[in-house]
Amino acid sequence: LAEQHPSKQWQALLQSLAHDLEQGIAFSNALLPWSEVFPPLYQAMIRTGELTGKLDECCFELARQQKAQRQLTDKVKSALRYPIIILAMAIMVVVAMLHFVLPEFAAIYKTFNTPLPALTQGIMTLADFSGEWGW
Repeated sequence: LAEQHPSKQWQALLQSLAHDLEQGIAFSNALLPWSEVFPPLYQAMIRTGELTGKLDECCFELARQQKAQRQLTDKVKSALRYPIIILAMAIMVVVAMLHFVLPEFAAIYKTFNTPLPALTQGIMTLADFSGEWGW
């Protein structure tokens, strides 16, 4: 396995595990130095599998859990992709409105010679502010 893995770090880890196992160290104990790679749940499942004689079932369950976790992560990323695109487009539209459209309306409103409603005045101020800051 170590020779087939593309990552040098994983190759070193797998070679270390193989060496420990060849020395007769229990699999669960061989995983202890690698707690940043194999979380406590994995180590506990391996230890349980060794004690019960069902290491293969425990490893299968860990693989199933890891696959389910990866699928959930992929679903969440996929579900968030569309709203993020819509939000980004909405922000671009608002910036374009503040920068290009509202200044044109401001020129038209100035010809009315009447006070603008507070909301309209606030939006025009925001457009002026964004134009001054180079947005």
